[in-house]
Amino acid sequence: DTWIFADGEWTQRTLAPSPPARADHTLTLDPVRKRLVLTTGTSGLDGRSVDTWEFDGTAWMQVAGGVDAPDVVSATATYDRVRGQVILDGGIRDTGIIGPSPTSPNTYAWNGQQWTEISNSSPLLQQHASAVDPDTGQMITFGGTRPLTVPCPNCDTVFNDTYRLEGPNWVTRPFVE
Repeated sequence: DTWIFADGEWTQRTLAPSPPARADHTLTLDPVRKRLVLTTGTSGLDGRSVDTWEFDGTAWMQVAGGVDAPDVVSATATYDRVRGQVILDGGIRDTGIIGPSPTSPNTYAWNGQQWTEISNSSPLLQQHASAVDPDTGQMITFGGTRPLTVPCPNCDTVFNDTYRLEGPNWVTRPFVE
């Protein structure tokens, strides 16, 4: 379903085409291109959504699919002003086997046409949140969990770590200057 919030009210819009139903996906605003970017997620039992859609305020358009989109769920995404691109980080990778799957160490950038891997040193998180540091324009992530893997010393741990993407590296430290 697509819902639009305007003038203090939510209104459901029936649009075609429209992305398939999904959960565990990412949705973020590209303020320069004035589009919402929707990617990844699940569409039911073992149904991965490896497509990318954009919404311009009036219509949905599928802009990438198949191998072009990162195959992860429970990732996080935000717009990075430094790069001028939507950045997607972490999440759970699909290994094609039943059971626990590893967290993706990859970070990707969306330039409006394709996804490109920009880092393979992600903090290995899923279900974490992200935003843009208003002073630096860089992506910041916070919290999250680690996947259920074997052995798993921190399976049930919820983290309060904060990371910033600096170039191709994720760094963690107090960010008070």
